Amino acid sequence: MIRFFVFALLLSVFLIEADACGFGSLGGGCGGGCGSSCGGGCGRKKREIQIIEPETRTEQSNMCPQTEWRSVIEQNIGKDAETSKYAIQGFLYKKYETKFFVSCQSAQTGLQFAANGEGYCVHTSGDFTCIAVALIG
Repeated sequence: MIRFFVFALLLSVFLIEADACGFGSLGGGCGGGCGSSCGGGCGRKKREIQIIEPETRTEQSNMCPQTEWRSVIEQNIGKDAETSKYAIQGFLYKKYETKFFVSCQSAQTGLQFAANGEGYCVHTSGDFTCIAVALIG
């Protein structure tokens, strides 16, 4: 009889803990409070901003098909490559809420890259050339 009582007590404690963690309602611990599945719109919502502008193709290659990104790079290129790349990356992340690869180096070195798509921007300002690439997917 005592074994049954201990078993029932442990089982009830386990069920209370499981329900408190979101397992009891089959919600999987998805933040809770808005329904029983993760398919709802309860989580953090990204702003609906178009990250990549469609490029108008011409005979000359465009080093920066993203005009808004170019102005961000222009405004955030500073006196050294290290702080410039972090400033550009931080500003782009804050504005578009997506991750970016950013690299800056001396303009004299020359930047070599290959891009397949439109989610990039290369811009030279002063002593530095910086490239920003959207990491989507």
